[in-house]
Amino acid sequence: MTTILEEDGKSAPWKAFSWRFTAFFKEQTDIPEGERAFLDFFERAHEETVGKPAEMINFFRLLSPAGVFEVALSPLKIDFKINAVAKVRTNPEKNEADFDRGTCEESYESFRRGVDRFMDSVANLNLTRLAVGVELGEHVSSREEGYTVLGQRLMSLKPDASVSSDLSYQINYPRTKTFGETTVLINRLSSWSVVKAIVDLQQEGMDQITVEMYHSLALLDLNTTPTIDVSVLTQNHRMELVNTLFEYALEIAERGESL
Repeated sequence: MTTILEEDGKSAPWKAFSWRFTAFFKEQTDIPEGERAFLDFFERAHEETVGKPAEMINFFRLLSPAGVFEVALSPLKIDFKINAVAKVRTNPEKNEADFDRGTCEESYESFRRGVDRFMDSVANLNLTRLAVGVELGEHVSSREEGYTVLGQRLMSLKPDASVSSDLSYQINYPRTKTFGETTVLINRLSSWSVVKAIVDLQQEGMDQITVEMYHSLALLDLNTTPTIDVSVLTQNHRMELVNTLFEYALEIAERGESL
């Protein structure tokens, strides 16, 4: 696979395999209200977008053709996540198969609307921190190509697969932004690597097939620091903060590593 280049010679934006939004609460009793608001919104938004109700796997997981939406509860925090739906293509006559992780393009807007609806529903609750996570990547044919692709995304590192291996690179470029009279420090943590996955596929009428896949990956974590309590922000400024976190993630998806 050749890396897609735009007219200016830069790499095209990476695709998202998953998105995550996390809210941290001061009181654990605040969590159920936010959880119900998000699930209620998504069920209705999914029916409007896809044209049919989402299949409810259990209370915390909704499956749709556009993605798998999950809600995970932990002490004092709640995670909303969407994972791309993997696609398997088979050719029984040649006993061949291909595995595609899929992307979140079709479901991203629904996910963002769900996050906004959640923020509206918890306007009167005490949120202490907010975070956005995304798994970005590009399918490559080999580890060598994966290193080349990473080199196009990284400004401070140019990996060479001929003399190195087991690359794992993590860095944080924090930024400050002021909302009203409160200055918030936002971590922009990114982890870069090339991963190899082995998938065993078994389809009716075919022998089991083992597919090897390589991906150049960037795991992003955009978050407010514990030293700043975002509950002091007005609701409008909290919404601006959420938009900023997503904008920073999309910026890295488009430009790669950046200050």
